Amino acid sequence: MNLGEISLPDRDSYTIMDILSDLKLIEATPTITYQVACDIFYYELRHCSDELGGDATVTQELKHIIDFMQNDYERMLVEAELHEARHKPKAAIETLEKSLSEDIKNYELIHSAEQVRKALHSAKEARMKEIEQYKKIEEGIRREIKETPDDPNLYNQLRLLLWIQGRYRAAKNAYVKATKRGWTPETSKLVAL
Repeated sequence: MNLGEISLPDRDSYTIMDILSDLKLIEATPTITYQVACDIFYYELRHCSDELGGDATVTQELKHIIDFMQNDYERMLVEAELHEARHKPKAAIETLEKSLSEDIKNYELIHSAEQVRKALHSAKEARMKEIEQYKKIEEGIRREIKETPDDPNLYNQLRLLLWIQGRYRAAKNAYVKATKRGWTPETSKLVAL
């Protein structure tokens, strides 16, 4: 995938589904969804909480979206719930979508379209930088694996690095090697990205 060739649609207004669609388009990882939650959804949550109250369905679902973007998605990746080659960021974001009501999916954001567009373009840029950064880290992990080829935690780290780069089949292979060497989410030394 070449993110530089992907153009995000310009919209006059944005719904939650529009945001989720754009996040799938750029294959947003937990780091990127965390950023989007901060840049877009916290403002929406504050507004809904003030206008509708903390117990309103929309407010509660916005809290759920933020929790997924800042906690659950990363946990799913770290604990290897996303370990098959078909488990791409799109699949993770679709997990969130399935848990949302139609009302929240069609909720039109208070942010201006320009603000949302700017935040999404920033997320795309961050995603491209993230891929490059993780390519460099991968080199170091591969050197460590040559020195300690039976360390299951190194293969798990490699799995995460490859997955974040969008190399899902290679990540699946690293997962298989990690589990063959005894890696499990319960014994993992890695608890967060």
